[in-house]
Amino acid sequence: MQGGRQAVDLVVQLAVREERPEEPRGVVIRELRRGLLEHLAQCDPRELHVPRDLVRPAGRLLQPRPALVDMERIRVRHRSPPACRRDAGSPADPARGASCPNAARPVKRVRPAAIPRDAPADLRLSCDLVTVRIVPLGGLGEVGMNSLVLEDGDDALMIDCGIMFPEEEVGVDVVHADFSYAEGLGERLRGLVLTHGHEDHIGAVPFLLAERRLPIYGPPLALELVRSRLADHGLGFEPELHPIRPREPFHVGALEIEPIRVTHSIPDAVALAIRTSAGMVIHTGDFKVDLNPPDGLHFDLQRLSELGAAGVTLLLSDSTNIEMEGITRGEKDVAEELDRAVKEAGRGRVFVSAFSSNVQRLQSVIECAERHGRDLVLAGRSVWRYVAATTGLGLLRLPGERLVPVERAREHPRERTLVFLSGTQGEPGSALTRVALGAHRHLAVEPGDVVVLSARHIPGNELAIARVIDNLARLGARVIHVGNRPAIHGSGHAHREEQKLMIQLVRPRYFVPVHGTFQYLSYHAQLAQQLGVTETLLLEDGQVGLLEADGLRRGESIAVDRVHRDGLAGVDPEVLRQRRVLADGGVVNAFVVLTRDFELATEPQILCCGVLPEAQLVAVQAAAARRLREELAAMPEGVRRQLVELRDRLRRVVRRFFDDAVGRRPLTLVHLAVLGEPPPPLSLGRDSTRPRRPGAAGGPPDGEEE
Repeated sequence: MQGGRQAVDLVVQLAVREERPEEPRGVVIRELRRGLLEHLAQCDPRELHVPRDLVRPAGRLLQPRPALVDMERIRVRHRSPPACRRDAGSPADPARGASCPNAARPVKRVRPAAIPRDAPADLRLSCDLVTVRIVPLGGLGEVGMNSLVLEDGDDALMIDCGIMFPEEEVGVDVVHADFSYAEGLGERLRGLVLTHGHEDHIGAVPFLLAERRLPIYGPPLALELVRSRLADHGLGFEPELHPIRPREPFHVGALEIEPIRVTHSIPDAVALAIRTSAGMVIHTGDFKVDLNPPDGLHFDLQRLSELGAAGVTLLLSDSTNIEMEGITRGEKDVAEELDRAVKEAGRGRVFVSAFSSNVQRLQSVIECAERHGRDLVLAGRSVWRYVAATTGLGLLRLPGERLVPVERAREHPRERTLVFLSGTQGEPGSALTRVALGAHRHLAVEPGDVVVLSARHIPGNELAIARVIDNLARLGARVIHVGNRPAIHGSGHAHREEQKLMIQLVRPRYFVPVHGTFQYLSYHAQLAQQLGVTETLLLEDGQVGLLEADGLRRGESIAVDRVHRDGLAGVDPEVLRQRRVLADGGVVNAFVVLTRDFELATEPQILCCGVLPEAQLVAVQAAAARRLREELAAMPEGVRRQLVELRDRLRRVVRRFFDDAVGRRPLTLVHLAVLGEPPPPLSLGRDSTRPRRPGAAGGPPDGEEE
């Protein structure tokens, strides 16, 4: 069959001399190749002689314009089927050879001349066109920041464009992938396709569009959320947004894409079935298999099974919960647990915090409030963003008159109040964090109230969440969370058994795990191999996968980076280093004034911030000033007259002093002035932006000069 596939590619190259004018060339190529492979599968390999047996089907498939194929230019190497093979060097067996009509034919090779030299350059099918490139920009090697480029000949598309929240970066709001590679594709990049509306899949769209205008295709809810984000960023132009719907194929350039409904923790989520020149590629997006979703919109397992039966070349599948055995908890099961928690609250207020994007969870909370005679209060900007987007699309039903403005929450009867608010991860400034600190203007927790955290703890946020829980307990609330009641939350990502089901339904020839740390990707690849998908490829950000007619392999990697954002602006790596130094050691300002003779005009002044408690600073600052005066007195006059060099020497003196005296390397600034002369420009210096190594005894890192 491998030789047959190569022959199909050869006939396609010869046949597509003229394209049907009403259809894109890529569509014609894929239709022809798919039809020829289907024809090939029906042939008896013992009676098969390719590509002669493919030429007539090619002509039929290209009707009403028959293919212009010169049979005299076709040369194929005969590959004997099992019935007529013989060991090398042994004489032919007439009895076996008679069963194969090709056995007596001469062995010939495919030569480059088989492709017509006079074919127009834009109509010839080059080797590159049957190589599909999979280029992950983000999300493979970390959780979040999902973005991937798929290239097929002259067409490329980006799948998702998300952000990731930083764990430790100082003064950074969000992180997203560097889009330089995508921008370098130029006009070949035909569009951006979104799988759903979570921030780790759409959050970086405004930053991408600020660099390059692109048509955006996605489910209606994802597009509505993108529109809201773009309004916040004020890009100044109307984006080109195209809604997509399950089982309704659309084209991005010559690529045909069919959305397939999946269930997730946000409505309107889809997988993508992409028809490429190398075969069918399925990208699952984020998914879980909820067989009883509250909205009645079921996971389209049937369509995935149909595509699997027809043949899927490559599966790219969500790896986030690969370590979790079994299946995810259904949303209706979580709703029952929420109902029990509200019933137990008695006459106290109930606060429920969940991910703002979990619209089905919010709908369950609304219905729970109605059953128990409680009125609903919504708090948090992100909550209202999703409420506005989903109610307009009919995905969320609000309680009407039983919706209480947050400004009236304090005066509303406690036993009739249920508050839904954001802040499950202990985010600074979120509604729940402010309530826990007693700093919210309109909401307060009192003894006897119940607070429900209906969300998992994202790795890295454990300390912040524990602090919120502790503060709520200090206010007298009873806090319910996944640690003391696991059924209060159900993940939006497939557990191991659901990931098995996906692989078994799709039955791919090749497998690439996506969305997760390297550990998750590795475990997912092992699972696929256990299920019989022997050809798997582990990729991380920047590592390129090449899908070809004869296999999946790793290509040459590209350079990828992360972009840190502070508000709407990007943050330069040098600025990040300075912020880390500020956070680690504080800042020291040294003020030195010299006479025209380059002698001290007055005592040096030292001003510190974030270095030591105020009570200890006076003595340390005085000692630092004395050290500066002594160093200046010992310097030759020639050095003192070189102001730039003098400033750098004084900065190192101050920095070394604080390193020795208090064990810190603060950001150090020396303000140097000569009476009657303009001061030299300020400089932080290389060593001022280098954080101290943990546990170092002082001085520069090994091998570097101070």
